[in-house]
Order: sequence, then C-alpha cells, then structure tokens
Amino acid sequence: MGRDLHAARGCATRRAPHQQRVGRDGFLYDPADQVPYFSTIGGVAIVMGIALLLAVRPVLALMRGVR
Repeated sequence: MGRDLHAARGCATRRAPHQQRVGRDGFLYDPADQVPYFSTIGGVAIVMGIALLLAVRPVLALMRGVR
C-alpha cells in the first residue's frame, strides 16, 4: 500500500516490527502470545488425532456391509 492510502485509512505510519495490524479491529500482535496460542492449537490437534484414532474400529464396525 502507498503511504498516502495507508495514512488515509487512519493507520499509524510507523510501528514497531512486532506490532502488526491484524483484523478489522486493529488488534496489535504481541509475541508473548505465541506460546499459549500455538500450545493450544497443538494440544487440540493432538486430542483430535487421538479421538480419530480411537474412532477407527467403531466406524469400521458400523460400516461393515456397506458397498
């Protein structure tokens, strides 16, 4: 984006490298939030993987005879 258009939108023209504008509300990104965010995402992925692994046999049993 050009500097004029950027300023016309009410955006700050200078920001610290770790403060990026994200979303409509202009939420400022904070690197301190990385560990909790990615830990939560990873934990959810692991739990979903285990749930899918445990569901394989019941689903196969229910699908027996389906062509």
